[in-house]
Amino acid sequence: MATTNHEQVRKGLDLLREGLAAFVARELKGKHHVDSGGPSNHKSVTERDAAGLLKLIWDNWQLVFRGILGQAERSLVSELRGWRNKWAHQESISHDDAYRMLDSASRLLAAISAPQSKDLETLKMETLRIRFDEQTREVSPQAGSSTARSSAAGPKARPPARPTVGHQPGYIDIMEPLVLISIAVSFREGCDVYEAVRYAWKVDVERIRRYKLVLAHVRGSVKGAYRPHQWLEATSGNFPLMDGIPGRGRNELAGRYGFVGERAEAAVWDLYVGKRVPDRYLRQYVGPVQYCDRGA
Repeated sequence: MATTNHEQVRKGLDLLREGLAAFVARELKGKHHVDSGGPSNHKSVTERDAAGLLKLIWDNWQLVFRGILGQAERSLVSELRGWRNKWAHQESISHDDAYRMLDSASRLLAAISAPQSKDLETLKMETLRIRFDEQTREVSPQAGSSTARSSAAGPKARPPARPTVGHQPGYIDIMEPLVLISIAVSFREGCDVYEAVRYAWKVDVERIRRYKLVLAHVRGSVKGAYRPHQWLEATSGNFPLMDGIPGRGRNELAGRYGFVGERAEAAVWDLYVGKRVPDRYLRQYVGPVQYCDRGA
């Protein structure tokens, strides 16, 4: 039986619980001098599930965890509580939902140096493979039936050729919500692609902060894949001058934002970099920044 998104999220919650238990117990004990959820809660931390541990972090944020974790981690805690509740209530969970939950859990555990963050990275890649395999199975029968109908009905019945996202050799398959950014103006062969793509763009900052992958491309050719950690205003304080990046010399750009992040993990980099953006996205081009939520 194929693994479901609910099962992937369950595995992720189990790893999250394993990674958080010792950390939460240690920090609460250091503050309250007891191995409990606080002065008024006597249940052992190590007996809690992921929901209970996340709630302990949230409820004790000001007193205990604010000095250890940052605002980004607090946002992850809030988001993960929502995913856990969605899973527990058996609500619909898409491939994108499952991937995002696993990514958020991995980031939170990485922030506390929990080894389970690496297991979550493996689970993320497994989720991508499951999605790709299902898409392949869905497309293959359709291709066969179209061929049969065309042969029976003659040449006039043949559907017009058009690019199919992710199923053309050499084209990317969009496996998670991501942002496409054209760096045609600032790109030069041999330049630092990260510096070229991370600054500075006119964006809906509240919207773009929900996306966890940025692809840099030049006229459809993907040059890099990055995980943004923060989107910040394009000021000289946030972004010191970046010499050698054409068009990036002025650092005070009102209404523009850039990101601070890192190169995407190897499996994601290999999935996208060196391939092309499907033509349908390029035909819809309305600016250098495009939001992609689906792979079809």
